[in-house]
Amino acid sequence: MNAPGPVVVAQLSVPVESGMFNVTDPTLGDLEATEEGLTEATESSRFVAVVRDVLTVVTPAEDSVGTPVTIQVWDRLPDPHDLAADEADEAAADHEVELDIDVASGRLEVWLVSGSAAEVDAVPPGAYRVRVSGRGFTPFDEFDGVNRESYRLVLWPRTEPEPPVVTRRWPGWEQY
Repeated sequence: MNAPGPVVVAQLSVPVESGMFNVTDPTLGDLEATEEGLTEATESSRFVAVVRDVLTVVTPAEDSVGTPVTIQVWDRLPDPHDLAADEADEAAADHEVELDIDVASGRLEVWLVSGSAAEVDAVPPGAYRVRVSGRGFTPFDEFDGVNRESYRLVLWPRTEPEPPVVTRRWPGWEQY
């Protein structure tokens, strides 16, 4: 019997621009919505939003040359025991939000303000719930110029739409 695990795993190094990055199925997402996504993410105080099929993740670091982003696609909601020890450590997540996202083409793209940064193939088409977890956040008044942030996006199939939920809030957002 195979050990439970994700059906797709992508380890990416994403340059962050203008304090955000976006993830979308390129056949569904309206990349003109990134400004709306940024507004929704900040005004809702979730700092993550999905607008017109584009997932926008706001980052404390304004820019970076390579922020680690892991994308995992599961065939079910992963049990915390299914995740590796460092991934299952909920205390390690500074900020965490769950939202809905759809994938029709079997592909996800990570987009920046300037264009495509990375691609993830072989994603089974369907309706998903995604948990966006951010770690290594630095408070604004303590930032020393070194980006220590990393992100993990865990996707699993959903049957019904659900509203966005903040499961862990980083108190440092109040400084931004």
